[in-house]
Amino acid sequence: MVGREEREPPGEPPLETLGGGGTISELPKIFPRILLTIDPLPAGAGGGGTILFDGSGALPLASRRKSCEVSAEGGGAITLGEGKLSLAVRFVSRSGDDTGGGTTVAFVIWTGERIVSWSAESGAGAMTPALSAGTGRDFARNGSGAGAMMLGASTGATNACSRETSGAGASTAELSTGVLRVLSLVMLGAAASRPQLAEPLSAFVRRAGIPFFNTQMGKGAVNAGSNLYMGTAALSERDWVHEAIDRADLILSIGHDTVEKPPFLMGHNGPEVIHVGATPATVEQVYFPQAEIVGDVGASLAGLADRLEGKLPNAAALLGLREGILAHLAEGSTEDRFPLTPQRIVHDVRQVIPPDGIVALDNGMYKIWFARNYRTSVANTLLLDNALATMGAGLPSAIAASLIHPERRVLAVCGDGGFMMNSQELETAVRLKLNLVVLVLEDRAYGMIRWKQEVDGFSDFGLDFGNPDFVAYAKSYGAKGSRVGNASELVTMLEAAFREGGVHLVVAPIDYSENMRVLVHELHSI
Repeated sequence: MVGREEREPPGEPPLETLGGGGTISELPKIFPRILLTIDPLPAGAGGGGTILFDGSGALPLASRRKSCEVSAEGGGAITLGEGKLSLAVRFVSRSGDDTGGGTTVAFVIWTGERIVSWSAESGAGAMTPALSAGTGRDFARNGSGAGAMMLGASTGATNACSRETSGAGASTAELSTGVLRVLSLVMLGAAASRPQLAEPLSAFVRRAGIPFFNTQMGKGAVNAGSNLYMGTAALSERDWVHEAIDRADLILSIGHDTVEKPPFLMGHNGPEVIHVGATPATVEQVYFPQAEIVGDVGASLAGLADRLEGKLPNAAALLGLREGILAHLAEGSTEDRFPLTPQRIVHDVRQVIPPDGIVALDNGMYKIWFARNYRTSVANTLLLDNALATMGAGLPSAIAASLIHPERRVLAVCGDGGFMMNSQELETAVRLKLNLVVLVLEDRAYGMIRWKQEVDGFSDFGLDFGNPDFVAYAKSYGAKGSRVGNASELVTMLEAAFREGGVHLVVAPIDYSENMRVLVHELHSI
């Protein structure tokens, strides 16, 4: 950032409202990707000077992807997120001599619904901007001194893309109304996925009207059929659900356990976080909530809902992204390709498993696909390990679930590598006379490591292996076995296995070419 110390040529007033310091002539240096044209103020005039955007480019108001990304389109039109705004910045008065003095700058922003104005007065020290009530996002650049651009969650009118500053003379925002318009999300973590919390969580989301997403281990905490469901954070960044996460000002994190792979990477330029849990947050580099509500989660949420219900006019602001997020996740789910795509396998399993049925995942590449695409409506019906992620855990987990819930359909989903690490437990399931179906996804390789090697540019090394005849292998333990031969057979074979009862093993070849196409190339284009 350009400093003020000795860079002010005579005759130019300081313009602290843009760039956190510097003079008018330094604006192109401060924002090199934007060409600014400035009409000089007529001598003695109380106004008339206008700064307009000219040309094209992106003005990075924040480091957070797309949340405050602005592109100029000639004539002063800018694009913010999905909507269009027009912006004019006008000098309304100037005082003092040619070497400095005070300068008052007014911003006029049209959001498509109403005018939002902002003015700031810069003098020898601090600057106090005032923001009027409006719709959409308003842009306040508060600032004397360097600082990181971030969304301000100030107690006032609309959300502001503001410059947080430090040091002497840091400016403060005074907002003219008391209506809180913070873009909020609820995140449901591992400790939220408890049957006794299902009703309190659902009631809170319904009463507050705030959209929610979940971590991998938080699936089912609130019915994913809700019209407030935004998706699952199966990756830490750059997935479709992060379109909403990155635009949020505030995330209410309920039951998050940092043992999980981070659902998003918390940073100083990202959304602020309130941790809600029975125990205090475990503070780490990627999770450091600004506030905590510690205690009985159900009672805490009921009390919070009492204070928030009907007072969040902007609660559902991020719901406009929901349809697009879920549509992207549904792509490819009915493809007839064979071997089967991960999306088709998740889709077909969901068709066979009732809402209270239990799917126990082993650990492999398919886990990411199930976490992203498998919709749940009951807590603890998708069992997965998003912590140490030990291979071989799927079949024992499914055996335990079948013992506890013999009346429910229970399906173990395993990769061929993970299954072979604990395949002898088929004997346990047969001996206990369980009703259990095991789906083995076969690619004859360690699929997740292959994907990671490719992403990191390493050569494909040491990942292939051979398999036994899985159908014959199952029969050797006294179980039944079958192999999927085309795309339409998976649903048929799974349904037949559940209806017959006993222990069944179903083998389905899987096409993991989708890993790179979707999880790398497609998502990196976001």
